[in-house]
Amino acid sequence: MTEPAALVPARLRLPPGWREISASAAEPEYSLVVGNEAAPPGMARLHLLFRGRSLISAAYNLEPVLGALEAELDRHLASRAAPRRIFIRAGAVGWRGRAIVIAGPPQSGTSSLVAALLRAGATYYSDQYAVLDSQGRVRPYARPLWLCAGAQAHPVRYRPEELGSESGRRPLRVGMVVFTRYVPGARLRLEAMDSAAGAEALAAGAVAAHRFPQAANTAIAGALAAARVAQGIRGEAQEAAEFLIGAQMRGRSRGLELRGQASGGLRSGDGVKFRDRRPGC
Repeated sequence: MTEPAALVPARLRLPPGWREISASAAEPEYSLVVGNEAAPPGMARLHLLFRGRSLISAAYNLEPVLGALEAELDRHLASRAAPRRIFIRAGAVGWRGRAIVIAGPPQSGTSSLVAALLRAGATYYSDQYAVLDSQGRVRPYARPLWLCAGAQAHPVRYRPEELGSESGRRPLRVGMVVFTRYVPGARLRLEAMDSAAGAEALAAGAVAAHRFPQAANTAIAGALAAARVAQGIRGEAQEAAEFLIGAQMRGRSRGLELRGQASGGLRSGDGVKFRDRRPGC
């Protein structure tokens, strides 16, 4: 780190549970150069991120470089944690002793759905990665959420406490896995998936599955052992959160398909309404 003032925003990008250690003579794994002094006179200075000696991100604005740092650290930690922990690209919340796992492709609205579940009373476990142990239980990986709020053009960072929730501490068995994507103006439409299809979809998002296929398969099988699995599209996050919590409360194993009829019980609360992510937000 070449600029002490950049330590504050950089620390916000470190993984949950990080701690300082004494300096080492070894070459650091990651280096952040804030304002490259080699820039020609009169030109803006680039911010640079290196992995070892390899440049992995460069920008005139520091924010995207810090975003690249966060993504790199997550992937690095996911790789180091395997096979003991398997990181899967998904959000996760806890509800009455069971985990609800929300998976979807990038820009599919996972974060806004996680936020809606938190505002409904769920406990926060993760936004970007659902972390499974060898038994398939969800472990907390509680980074603050990045959410688009109101007229904001760029995502804003929120702690779960700012959404009326708190971070989970103990491992949870999975009660439900939902593969969903946001479609503007759509009504919630989910249909049941069989466990084999669900396992294949989760494995596709497992960071270290190619290196530790047996560990990944074991963790995913444990996660799906007593879980209901569904896929589909959704519109507003609040409607989807309402249904998922209602379905979890009822504990239904059949009849998961929904066509615009959400169950009651959501406490929408007051405050900011979060928009689903769209390109550029």
